[in-house]
Amino acid sequence: PTGVRPACPPARFAQNLAQLVDRSLELGAHPILATPPPRLDFPADGTGGIMGPYADCVRQVAESYHLSLIDVYAALIGHSDLPSLIPDRLHPGPDGHRIMARQFASTLIPICKPQASVVPEPSTIMAGVLA
Repeated sequence: PTGVRPACPPARFAQNLAQLVDRSLELGAHPILATPPPRLDFPADGTGGIMGPYADCVRQVAESYHLSLIDVYAALIGHSDLPSLIPDRLHPGPDGHRIMARQFASTLIPICKPQASVVPEPSTIMAGVLA
């Protein structure tokens, strides 16, 4: 997106992300991708649309590599009161971070659970940390 540094077009962003995934796989890692949150500061209409193409790129790369995806963008953009989740129009606030944490937990706990001897249930984590 436009800012103080040159913009990276979505197609180039997708190429860069695919290169990172390739390198991670070569090293034996199993990447888990996450979409960016919406931005309400650009365009000025507050729709969060500038980040949509980048979120689509992350989804496409995750799908093409059969990787797990944490769809932060969809979780936030679908909320009925989006401006309350991103109070400064750029950074998620506490309520936005709660939604993001739930997205991360719902994806990561099932992945990690078979490998861990004791992993708390998502509801326990949400009640204790995010309440």
